[in-house]
Amino acid sequence: MSFKANPIRERSIGGNVGRFIQRGDGSPLVLVASQLVRIQPYYPVLLRLADHFQVTLLELPGCGGGSKLRGWSCEQYAIWLSRFLEEEQIERPLLVAHSTSCGAAIVLGAEGPNLISGMILTGSIGIPRPILAILLGRAIDGLLEWSLSLRRWIDIAHTAIFHTKNFFHQIRIAASHDLRENAKRVAVPTLLAHGRRDHTIPLSSAATLHQLIPNSHLYISPTGSHDWLITNPDEFTEMTKSFASTLGTASSLHVFTSSRFRLTPSPHHSPTPR
Repeated sequence: MSFKANPIRERSIGGNVGRFIQRGDGSPLVLVASQLVRIQPYYPVLLRLADHFQVTLLELPGCGGGSKLRGWSCEQYAIWLSRFLEEEQIERPLLVAHSTSCGAAIVLGAEGPNLISGMILTGSIGIPRPILAILLGRAIDGLLEWSLSLRRWIDIAHTAIFHTKNFFHQIRIAASHDLRENAKRVAVPTLLAHGRRDHTIPLSSAATLHQLIPNSHLYISPTGSHDWLITNPDEFTEMTKSFASTLGTASSLHVFTSSRFRLTPSPHHSPTPR
């Protein structure tokens, strides 16, 4: 796959540099990579999504080729992300976050809902879990996703070596940071998209967030593990198209279906008053 026509660009905000690549036409979608890897593993899903959306694939500071950080909180990342959207003039995109980057997305959905049209959270952190359980689960998922692990181990190794402090800080946040109160205040339509075979962040975490986030839906990938948006890009893209088609319509408050997908609505049917 060639990205010569869509080179990786940099954006410095407050002296902290993140990297991004843009591809495709259509309504805007911002895909935020986990802070534990680089953006390269997301190229397959970027290509699929770019057939239907104008996609910005974002690598936050503190990982990959971005600025070195001592260790940012979800709130600090949310502030940087909000400024990125404003400075790049990306108007109310569908925000897609994966794993550790979901923390910033949840905070942004609660504190800056005017900046985005909706969210997809896949493998989301936010419900505390023992760090040993996370590490053991990650090992199991690595075996389940053996092909991805063999091809892309360098992306985790790169971040662990060159962004050591922030790398381990983000793992601690995944284990300990409780985002349940933030989740209750999310004020945009949200899809929790989780792999049934995810051992890093169990399906019960997605179910809890689904109960807490007003106007949310739950999609479960039957064969997906923690990185299923990367390993199953076609399935992820079809799910994203189905969800995006409901944004701004009355049907987004209820179960929606396509020929292949069925999503479960939240028991809350309107955003919590702020």
